[in-house]
Amino acid sequence: MGGVFGAIFLTTQSVTVPIVGVAVFAVGIIAGQTTGSLIIDRLGIGASGIHLITWQRATAGVLAVLAVVVGIANQFQAVSGIVWGALFAFIAGFIVTPQQAINGRVAIAGRSPFALAFVNFLGGAIVMTGVSLCGLLFANLRFNDVWGAPWWAYVGGLFGFLLVSAAAWVVPVLGVFVFTLISVLGSIGAALLFDLLLPINGNQVGWNLVVSAAIILLAIAIARRGS
Repeated sequence: MGGVFGAIFLTTQSVTVPIVGVAVFAVGIIAGQTTGSLIIDRLGIGASGIHLITWQRATAGVLAVLAVVVGIANQFQAVSGIVWGALFAFIAGFIVTPQQAINGRVAIAGRSPFALAFVNFLGGAIVMTGVSLCGLLFANLRFNDVWGAPWWAYVGGLFGFLLVSAAAWVVPVLGVFVFTLISVLGSIGAALLFDLLLPINGNQVGWNLVVSAAIILLAIAIARRGS
């Protein structure tokens, strides 16, 4: 099932980002994931047990969304359908949160996060193949220059494999919600690192990313106190 949820995320990303942009999609996804992970932890679906929705955890969730908004504040554009795009991304983020909880339990049962990641990606690949075939047969979609992207565009699968493996190991210990916050921190930290070492078009590190990282660190600290 974990691979199916991952396929839902990728499909939503492919459809939504070209319409509303990365910024709106990111905010919607994080809002959906934080909300969903709070509920998943409250229900005790993950192997870490039941985590009550305390005021600290609720506050941390709001701060996580705020951190993303601040971090990508300079990327927002006025586009049509922005509300529906954000809502679509929110629903997708909410739906995929059970993936981490399920993966954690499967990894414990199988005693290997790497075996779990392999099965996860195999399931996702099967679903995505089916979606692609439906698009080719019924929606008149076409693949354009599949191998024309730079080499680094093809390493996303490897990083995804490592992320799923790490999640399967961490979620049973910390819970889905705290793992979601740590993932947001990792994304913001990577953005800072790339802006420092590999700036694009001369862009410098913006104050918004620094503030965003500080906010998400505060959110993690508050969430841990409320767990």
